[in-house]
Amino acid sequence: YNSTNKGITFTPNSSLNKETVYNIIITTGLTSSDNMKLASNYEGVFISGSDSLSEIGYTGTYSDSGIDGNSNGKFDFLGITIEVNAKTTGSYAINGKLTDSLGNELTWASQNIYFNLGNNKVELRFDGKIINAYRMNGPYKLEDLQVYNTSNTDINDYLSHAYTTTTKYLYT
Repeated sequence: YNSTNKGITFTPNSSLNKETVYNIIITTGLTSSDNMKLASNYEGVFISGSDSLSEIGYTGTYSDSGIDGNSNGKFDFLGITIEVNAKTTGSYAINGKLTDSLGNELTWASQNIYFNLGNNKVELRFDGKIINAYRMNGPYKLEDLQVYNTSNTDINDYLSHAYTTTTKYLYT
């Protein structure tokens, strides 16, 4: 368990098939190190990568911030910065979905960017007006995060549950 990004890591008993959808169920039998149980079962889906997955990948480093572009004291955007490691330079597209703490979809953001070799940071900006319209306070979750090379879409990576914001942003 990673308390920073609230993620868990599991190691399968055998190799996964490439580009395959897998269902995962975590039951209330799972307990934390201080013997706390899950309130309810969790069901999710993930997709295994292609053989080229090592050419691009998320480093696990994220940050978030409210952006007040017009200095009126209200956030115009929620920015989430994602660090990506590229072993192939080129033009990439990255997109992700913002959900509320209940998993309801709020909005999407995307960015086209050129990545150099090594670690690169990219910020996705989620529209504050749309977040406000849903009237749900944070924390918010970055889900269905996908990055791919625009010249060779076989170079890609995907995370179903990437990040939870560190601040409990108010929608107003």
